[in-house]
Amino acid sequence: KCLEKTRQKEQKYQEKYDKCKNKAVEKKAYYLNKAEKYKDKAEEKYKKCSALIVKRQIKNIQKCKRDIDRCVVKIRKKCGGENTPL
Repeated sequence: KCLEKTRQKEQKYQEKYDKCKNKAVEKKAYYLNKAEKYKDKAEEKYKKCSALIVKRQIKNIQKCKRDIDRCVVKIRKKCGGENTPL
């Protein structure tokens, strides 16, 4: 009887562990997906910036660069640290 109770407890904990592990995997996928979206946005802004460089609109270029930097910082924070390579 004691052995059976122990088994039931083990099974319960295993189920809890599995649920927790699955949630962690889902969250990781969610954040990676979000980071990809940020990266795409940053690339889009970078392309727009390149066009501005051609037009030599320096004020806009600087603002655009700040936007990209901000975006990169967001990506790095979400993906685990300041020094995370993109």
